[in-house]
Amino acid sequence: MVPFSLLPFPIANVLFLLLNLGCVALSLRLLGVRDWRCYGAAFLSAPVFAAASIGTISPLLLLGVAAAWRYRGRTVVVGTVIASVVAMKLFLWPLWFWLIRARHRAAAVLASASIVATTLLAWWAIGFAGLHDYPRLLGRLTELVGANSYSLYALQRTAGVSSHAAQAGLILLGLLLVLAAAIAFGRPRDEARLFVALLGVALVATPILWPHYLVLLFVPVALSSRSFSVLWLLPLLFRLDSAPWSYGSATRIVPVLVGTVGIVAMALRGRGVTRQSSSSELHCPHPRSSAA
Repeated sequence: MVPFSLLPFPIANVLFLLLNLGCVALSLRLLGVRDWRCYGAAFLSAPVFAAASIGTISPLLLLGVAAAWRYRGRTVVVGTVIASVVAMKLFLWPLWFWLIRARHRAAAVLASASIVATTLLAWWAIGFAGLHDYPRLLGRLTELVGANSYSLYALQRTAGVSSHAAQAGLILLGLLLVLAAAIAFGRPRDEARLFVALLGVALVATPILWPHYLVLLFVPVALSSRSFSVLWLLPLLFRLDSAPWSYGSATRIVPVLVGTVGIVAMALRGRGVTRQSSSSELHCPHPRSSAA
């Protein structure tokens, strides 16, 4: 954000908007989408509108996730990219397990080292001020605003579950879903499905889920169908209730969660994901075999 802070706000505002929109377009390009109708559907969707209009970094996350898949055969690139997106938004942690299960272990080690190094460097720059209280601060943030998001945490809070129990339950659920995905899609030919499933786990298991996070759904959509199909229209349904906050209303939270799970499930069953999974070994050789 430093370069933007050096500019007058109106100019920085427009430039960051263009950057976000460019990230969405470039992400679809990296995922092999060429059909202009797919781009139109994406830009008309509520998640992209929300992400761009309020100046979030979600399109940058989308670009990172798309790049991780596109360059999954390059250890340094994919390890650095996964480290970057997880460092920016911790809820994307399940993607690290994709590196492990899909046998990109060197990239997983690089990602882990990069996250630790950059985190320590950032804290060192401010004298490690607040490091001890940071976990408590994150829990407090979830307690204050998570209940107004569209997450399972918010749904639990609506049902009267305590904040600590809801957060602990989500952590356990996330780990169980990661394990289930690793078992179900652990074969090399299922790498694309594993990637899609773990991205879905990240969205379902995060305690704070804002509408603009759902731009990440265009990764499974694009992997499932590179040309225009009904699947590209489903994110448009989020416009039926485009409020930025759920205000703890189950009637708002449930449709968003169901829509998210539904899109991921349909993508997992899509022929595009199946074809990419079957050909992943041809298009993405193992780093060690490439080096040899």
